[in-house]
Amino acid sequence: MKKQKYIFMKAEDSFSPDAFKNPDVLYAPVYVWCWNAEVSEEETIKQLDEMQRLGIRAMYILPEPKSFRPSLIPTRLEPDYLTPAYFEAFLFATREAEKRGMNMWLYDEGGWPSGGACGRVLMEHPEYARKSLASRKKTYAAGKIYEMAEDTVIAFLKNGRSVENGNVFKEEENVTEYYIKTTLFERISVPDFPDLTRKEATEAFIELGLSPYLPYIGDTFGKSVTAVFTDEPTMPRPVPLREELMAQFEAENGYSIAPYLPELLDEKEVTSEGAEARISWFDMCSRMFCENFILQEKKWVNKQGVPFLGHMDGDDAAYKCISAGNAHILRALRLFDVPGVDVIWRQIYPLENPTPFDHTVGVTAENRIFPRYASSAAAQIGGRRAMTESCGVYGAGMTFDEMRFVMNFQAIRGINVFNLFSVPYGRRGFQMTGEMPFFTEKHACYKDLATFNAYLERLSYVTSIGKTENNTALYMPMCDFWAGENTVGYGEQFEKTGKDLEDLGIPFDVFDDDVLEAANKDALFCGEIRLGDARYTTLVIPPCKYMPTCSIEKLEIFISGGGRVILLSSPDMPVIRGAEITDTLSGKLVSPLVITEPDNFLRIGVRAYDEGRIYFIHNERESETDFGVELCENVYRLDLNTGEIFRPNVQNGEIKLCLASGEMAVLLCTENAVPFLDSTVFTKQTEISNSFVFRRTERFSVGEMDYILEDVAERDAEIPLGDWSERVGLDFSGSGIYTVSFDAPKTEGKICIDLGDVHYTCEAVLNGESLGKRVMAPYTYVVSADELKKKNKLEIRVTNTGANAYVYTKSFEKWQEWQLPYMPKQKVFHTDSISGGLYGPVKILY
Repeated sequence: MKKQKYIFMKAEDSFSPDAFKNPDVLYAPVYVWCWNAEVSEEETIKQLDEMQRLGIRAMYILPEPKSFRPSLIPTRLEPDYLTPAYFEAFLFATREAEKRGMNMWLYDEGGWPSGGACGRVLMEHPEYARKSLASRKKTYAAGKIYEMAEDTVIAFLKNGRSVENGNVFKEEENVTEYYIKTTLFERISVPDFPDLTRKEATEAFIELGLSPYLPYIGDTFGKSVTAVFTDEPTMPRPVPLREELMAQFEAENGYSIAPYLPELLDEKEVTSEGAEARISWFDMCSRMFCENFILQEKKWVNKQGVPFLGHMDGDDAAYKCISAGNAHILRALRLFDVPGVDVIWRQIYPLENPTPFDHTVGVTAENRIFPRYASSAAAQIGGRRAMTESCGVYGAGMTFDEMRFVMNFQAIRGINVFNLFSVPYGRRGFQMTGEMPFFTEKHACYKDLATFNAYLERLSYVTSIGKTENNTALYMPMCDFWAGENTVGYGEQFEKTGKDLEDLGIPFDVFDDDVLEAANKDALFCGEIRLGDARYTTLVIPPCKYMPTCSIEKLEIFISGGGRVILLSSPDMPVIRGAEITDTLSGKLVSPLVITEPDNFLRIGVRAYDEGRIYFIHNERESETDFGVELCENVYRLDLNTGEIFRPNVQNGEIKLCLASGEMAVLLCTENAVPFLDSTVFTKQTEISNSFVFRRTERFSVGEMDYILEDVAERDAEIPLGDWSERVGLDFSGSGIYTVSFDAPKTEGKICIDLGDVHYTCEAVLNGESLGKRVMAPYTYVVSADELKKKNKLEIRVTNTGANAYVYTKSFEKWQEWQLPYMPKQKVFHTDSISGGLYGPVKILY
């Protein structure tokens, strides 16, 4: 499958040390610029300048009109969305971003989900309203005549017998009617969107919500505007139902869907016939959604010379595809040029034993395998890039360590385009809170954002080189998710199998029946599943029941050609001749990396390129971990923090590594000559035992109507290492400087200043010279021993998060709950990061 190439999808087939140290803007993280207030040229310039200082080189404007969610997410956007004045303001921002060398995406909606132009499609075309399956109950007395309502498809008595129009009831009966429910501006607080299984609705969306941009910014497509992004488009929920779909179903399958409506709606125990009907129905709905919305918008976007990006709703659990409104996550994602996932509400978070995810109380989600859906789809269409929209509603206390964990968690699973939420336009009054974190200079430690952005650019670059080398693939049993017999059970077993593969150190993709159907037939006979850039020689089948016969036939051909199929045993497992049936994956597969101290919380990724391979190892423990890696090739370690390249110490074919929680080791294996620095092994250490003095320098607080960032003038005073709250108060968010003197050790070569634990960002100054900023562990600085004097002065500026200011402020008490929709849940998150200070111990390693 040959893909059209766009500037944003630039493929890297070789490694460049210069490009790694200073990546192109195409690898820059893309920030969400929420237009939620009155827009002016003066404020636009001011905020773009601030973004530049924060190292933000790419962004997109997410307009949030007043009509978006007026009583749920109140906004003050002026000029109004899609008016001439709005487009003029958008054009001005685009030109100003161009002047600063920034790239932009075009966000396709006003708010979210995509597809309705913030209600305008249905205001112009109410005939495109969403139609879905619903039920209602009625009671009829004896002697009454049943009159079927016009929207009713079929009705049933309590005993399951259908009721015909005109039926005379002999006794009192309860009737359940299954009808086509039309949703048209049902909730005044949310602008409605149309039925995206209808091609005409998509055409109206493009006409009203996308084409009007062309006279203003059409000349920027493929230049500074590098992509178009769609956000959570959905088909009607819970089950799409309209006359045209029912007619199409009957034409395709030879029977009516009407008798199976109770089973479609999960109101009757699913029979074997009902399961087959459900499978055929949701398969058809998925095709209609993909063909009539995603593919239609993609054609329009590609015509403008840019790639189409996006993600689905509820994409963290594939088995929820029906309630999430996409019906088939992989099928949908494969239609994008750059498929993506959404990571909000702490769906990924550094906890070894995460709790089940619950929107209602805002607790942490399970760290699932779902980023692999986007990266697998990318490989299967021949693409190199997969994206994430991350960090929305993580709270004001999200640290850079946590951000690194979230991004690396996804990068090790194939994500390499990072979209972060958010930079708010409106920042006053009740808009001082919202979908946090807010990446502004005033928000305490986020003034150091440029350091983290440089890290993400290098991560994006190095994870975009070559192709993923995932020879193993995990089967996603879509038919079992659709059948409705044991959806959650099969879904949980699918995800458990994925986690088992990760625990064994096996990088893998996810595939489905569509991949088997579209795979290269010649390769299939040779024992290889080949589609796009994907190459699979081992397939793992989790417990399932409803695998299509055509898929079983393809797997048997694959096995006969030398391919390997591992089938997890279950009572209703399909019969696949030649498959290896097992109760466990342990001992069945070999990791591409030999870890000498195996750890179930280490994750592995591999990319192959023209001159070698790149290995990625991510520590998903909450704590630091030590281990060894056996590699006999020419190995270089790439430092994502600094852009430096080191030759690691290899002893007896083993590299010893130590990774902080969420840290990633990147090992480049190539026979090509690569400029590198020698690694220094520090064998001695001295802890700085002299007393530290401290003074606050800057305070961030949440004022009555605005953020306040003010200088603090105070004298140095002694302070113990650890949480600084006894000195500064629990409500303090801001910065302070620790100062200490120390004697230089008697040594030559390099020394390392190790600050130990820091909450949360810092800048070290040695004898008046800045050593740079550190925003996440390890907080270390390597310098030449020549730079030291006999007596040395070390100053360490430490900044914590804005969480303290948010937890203890009373500024929001005057606002109504509906004006602060995310605040109650984010308060739970804020309390996790209200510490601050230099914890140490501070050591000199030499």
